[in-house]
Amino acid sequence: MGDNLQPVIRSFIIQVLCLGWALFFLQGSSPLQAQEYLANVRKFTTAEGLSNDQVLSLLQDSEGFIWIGTKYGLNRFDGHNFQVFTKESHGLQSNIVNQLIEGPDGLLWIIRYEEYYGNYDYYSIDLLDPVKEIASPWEEAFQPLPFSL
Repeated sequence: MGDNLQPVIRSFIIQVLCLGWALFFLQGSSPLQAQEYLANVRKFTTAEGLSNDQVLSLLQDSEGFIWIGTKYGLNRFDGHNFQVFTKESHGLQSNIVNQLIEGPDGLLWIIRYEEYYGNYDYYSIDLLDPVKEIASPWEEAFQPLPFSL
């Protein structure tokens, strides 16, 4: 019975090889090409309205706005224009924005700190209401604090 299976197995292997070669050659005469991914990349600088070219933090909020923390102010980008929030115009404690976090209530936490060899010194934390466009110090929102920054 083993002798009868050898021609069947040999025929099956030949058919599989022929099918593989046929599929390889029938896929077209053009060489294989990798998928192309298109990315629309735009560079923004102070010429387009960004408050400073040194970007320190980025955040996309739940409304779809892009928030950009720089060495001189916070920027909200709506896809077309920048709106700049600074110490002078909106009451931030610092124009340097190191970190941005969106709270569950929609408020933006704007954090200013310095790092020295892995140690962080926090200078200010502001809460910005994006609807009212008003910033207030973190300490005012959570009084009384059992500690200080």
